[in-house]
Amino acid sequence: MIADSGGSASLSPDIEMQMGHGWPATGRLMQVGVRPSLSIDTCVSNGGDMFGTMRITLATQRALDNQEPGASDRPAVTLTSRDVLSFATIDGARACGLGHKVGSLTPGKQADIVLLAADTPVLSPMNNPVGQVVYAAHPGLVDTVMVAGRFAKRRGSMLGQVTRRAVEVAVATRDALFERAARTEALSDARTGGDWQPAPLVTAVG
Repeated sequence: MIADSGGSASLSPDIEMQMGHGWPATGRLMQVGVRPSLSIDTCVSNGGDMFGTMRITLATQRALDNQEPGASDRPAVTLTSRDVLSFATIDGARACGLGHKVGSLTPGKQADIVLLAADTPVLSPMNNPVGQVVYAAHPGLVDTVMVAGRFAKRRGSMLGQVTRRAVEVAVATRDALFERAARTEALSDARTGGDWQPAPLVTAVG
């Protein structure tokens, strides 16, 4: 029905598997003619890294395609790194109704550009750019980001105060929530991860 209506589907494979939702529908969608887009869903569970999402999308589908004979009644899907990069860019733009505006480096479109540092051990030697971006790239390699032709990140550093403000708001919100919870004794014996606690919580619950 999705394919017949010209619709799309957004996948967040790492979140879907981590939260126990089952196997991503990447191959099943492609078999009926739907090119999915990629999303993160929630940064609370995973890090919000689109590079990692591309990599796990490809790895998961290849694992499903090559599982033991007879384990699946569906034929294998030939999924390439170029497919996955497309899911993260132009297919995502189309899914949002913005394919005419963003998603590819095309004359007349908005200049949304991400530049990676290719002169690093991770991406050198550069012999297959698409494959290396999908298989090996990570956020630390992002040198420059342009949004609508304006620099948001340049030479490895974010511009403006947006990032700093986001971190400040996140930390302040976390502290306020833990302090409120501690006052209700809900976190008297709680830990946020292993034995670690944010400093305000340590003070609040002793």
